[in-house]
Amino acid sequence: MMTQFEDMPNELCLKIFSYLNTPDLFRSFSNLKIRFDGLLYASTEQVQLPENTQFPWLVRLIPQIESNIQKIFLSEKYVRFIFKKQWSFPKLRYIQIQSQAWTMGLKFLNEPYLNVLLQSLNVLRSPRLTVKKFIPHLEKNTNEISVYKPSYVLCPFIQYLSLDRCTESALHDVLRCTPMLTRLKLSHTMLCTDIDWSDINLTLVDLDIQRVNTYDLRFLSHIVHGCQASLKKCRIQMFSSETIHGHYIDQIFGSCTSLRQFEFCFEFHSRQKLNEVNLDTLKNEWRLNWYHFNIYIQPNMLTSNVVVTSVPCRYSFHFQNNLYGWCIANSDQHSSSLRFTNTNQIHLTNTMQQLISLEYLMSLNEIFTSPNQTLQFNYCGLDGVETLLYMFMEDRSISPVLPRVHEFVVGSGQNFGPIMLCIWILLMPNLRVLNLTKLDIDTQAGLIQALLINIDDNKQLRSIFESVPETVLLKRSDDKSSTPKDLVAQFKSVFINADIR
Repeated sequence: MMTQFEDMPNELCLKIFSYLNTPDLFRSFSNLKIRFDGLLYASTEQVQLPENTQFPWLVRLIPQIESNIQKIFLSEKYVRFIFKKQWSFPKLRYIQIQSQAWTMGLKFLNEPYLNVLLQSLNVLRSPRLTVKKFIPHLEKNTNEISVYKPSYVLCPFIQYLSLDRCTESALHDVLRCTPMLTRLKLSHTMLCTDIDWSDINLTLVDLDIQRVNTYDLRFLSHIVHGCQASLKKCRIQMFSSETIHGHYIDQIFGSCTSLRQFEFCFEFHSRQKLNEVNLDTLKNEWRLNWYHFNIYIQPNMLTSNVVVTSVPCRYSFHFQNNLYGWCIANSDQHSSSLRFTNTNQIHLTNTMQQLISLEYLMSLNEIFTSPNQTLQFNYCGLDGVETLLYMFMEDRSISPVLPRVHEFVVGSGQNFGPIMLCIWILLMPNLRVLNLTKLDIDTQAGLIQALLINIDDNKQLRSIFESVPETVLLKRSDDKSSTPKDLVAQFKSVFINADIR
């Protein structure tokens, strides 16, 4: 029996409402029913104002709900408008302000919210972070505050802080003033070399460091050292031109006794030339003593670049590995926890030119769960070609094997003919781009000649190739000359609905 939204219990409705911003809620449910009006008012304990909220709409709404608001999430551009008015917000206990370069969450109990705002904004202004001028309208003009002076007065209200492209020096100045900070998120932090962190003591519970380029782990070590006893969650993504050793990570996080969730992705250049001999050494080095989950290691033998990431992996990076024999520390490669949820560039080299089985492709679909995937095989030979062709041609309702792949890159023309290409297209029902840029002009010409011969008397094959919807790339990225017009015309006669380039 189908359940309508209005039949849901109040608790479930309020839970759904919590995922929507306040203007959308009121536009969708206001004056619909008395019950929903009551639920709308109850949901305004937490108010979320997106970037496109209209000021006249706020003027009408805020007086109706100001006595119920406990938490408010808003853009920096609304701060002056919301808090300069004569609105009291008697229950307000949390304010989260979002700017282009920073986000700040303020928690307070009995303090006037204007004092909380002024003191907290001063913390960001003192290290010269971009903070717009904010002059609240107070009841007494004599108390109006219009001048900000840098200070290192402790601010106990800031509990959450997110900083984008902040210098290490500015971060140090901020952290000196925020003894109650529990959640810190840093992105693209610009590191210095002469910062003394000995005066910083933190009570961080949640630390998130994203896309930091560094020569060593000094910065990470200083931050973590200041919150070893309190840290419970940590996510780190770092890039280094120097080797990052697993035992350094052991030293930094081994004393974090409260740490329960740790996700990381380190990309670095190994000083040591990578080969099959020292891969075991690399693998053993990343068997962290205190970390009991899978760690995926991706070494590039040609460039000596290494990616080391926790698994399941929620970070995006260019995945490049051999068909089999993945380098996994702390567990085995068949563990059910092998998941890459944001990796959509997948390159499997298949150096031994092994035939690719249907079971292997099905396992890839379980391991890589991000949308819009680009999949490349250097060698595209499939196991059981005739069986696969019969199976997919006879029953087109079979569950798709690689439904998330939107671009398929053919890495080699070896043993890659019309039937093989047909099966790959059938395996990827949402394919948007067939990328042949890795094939030279002669190989492309040989492939299209074979395609023309095979589809001449086979309408089923023709319909499959006609289903490639948008683009067949023919021009190689390293080739300055244009693709021969007659070759383009031949491909166009096969892939008639595609944009041939």
